[in-house]
Amino acid sequence: MIKNYELETRLPALFIQNVNVLVLTGFKGVGKDHLINMLKEDGVKLERLSFSDELRSISHEIFPWLPFEISVEEKDKVWEHPDNVQRLTPREIWKSIADDKTGVLYIQPDLLVEKFIENQLMKINPEETKLIVISDLRKREEFHLCQQLRSYCKQLRIMRITDNSDRFISGNFPDEVERHIPSFPVDILWQNNRSGWSDTIGVSAALWGFKDFCEEEQQ
Repeated sequence: MIKNYELETRLPALFIQNVNVLVLTGFKGVGKDHLINMLKEDGVKLERLSFSDELRSISHEIFPWLPFEISVEEKDKVWEHPDNVQRLTPREIWKSIADDKTGVLYIQPDLLVEKFIENQLMKINPEETKLIVISDLRKREEFHLCQQLRSYCKQLRIMRITDNSDRFISGNFPDEVERHIPSFPVDILWQNNRSGWSDTIGVSAALWGFKDFCEEEQQ
């Protein structure tokens, strides 16, 4: 059963008039954060939101020795602390907490989505923020929220980023949290050939339909 998140009562009226939403999905390392950084460098004003930020926040609350902010280089290295008796990496800790068979999502599958709405989406000021980029669509509950959000924002596009090492192409899905990504219907499918910004801006502006908006924002 798909939950109704009742966005009509939780988001301000101006949200539907002013706010554009770009949702990024794709396997780890294909360039989702890189695309966001390049948009910012090109002068596009945006607000980055992240479902996984809620997982980091919960993890930090449970384990204060695990910081909220952890660099990309540190995510897959053992986090050295005497209370980390299993010598897990930050990514392993996050995955254990969010596991939908043994973690908090086993009890409430949409917990991170509800936290995301309360802590991030509802705090957007639609008079100031015209473009939201959600950086990490991975789970079905997150997809259901994005589908409902289409009716309560100016426009929403889901972009799936792939590259030459895409596990969807190889048929290898070692990371359980990513198993639903290939099943999501998307508005844009872009293969990141890592050839530079000219290719990136061509996809991010022209194809997902915000070209005029982006140009206005940069004037």
